[in-house]
Amino acid sequence: MKKSNYNLKIERENGSFDEVSFSFRITEISEEIIDDIKFLLKNEDVIINKPKLRNFYVVLFEDIGQDFNIELIKKIIENYKLSQKQYGFWISINSEYGHGGGYIPSEILAFYRIIGGQIDFSYIIMTE
Repeated sequence: MKKSNYNLKIERENGSFDEVSFSFRITEISEEIIDDIKFLLKNEDVIINKPKLRNFYVVLFEDIGQDFNIELIKKIIENYKLSQKQYGFWISINSEYGHGGGYIPSEILAFYRIIGGQIDFSYIIMTE
């Protein structure tokens, strides 16, 4: 069963769709605390990796939805005193247009109001 998420499909005038996905990531997690964080996130659907040539880990919650555990995220941020530069929402937009618009769902905004952090955008123009 596919989990419910807040991703969007926005129809454009030519019948194509822009796809907008919402993820959450924590970056620059040190070697010293990654095992603790892995333990805390053991029941969560996350990707944890260490980028090449980096000495830190990244935790990614892809396609966040109703099951996003905001209280657990708050606990991690507070317990490990993460700076707002280390975490935030990642919004990815795939489109056939070089322009367009969209919105951030109220649930994502509510999460942001609770924990703050960065909001990063990735805009990908797909051509044939």
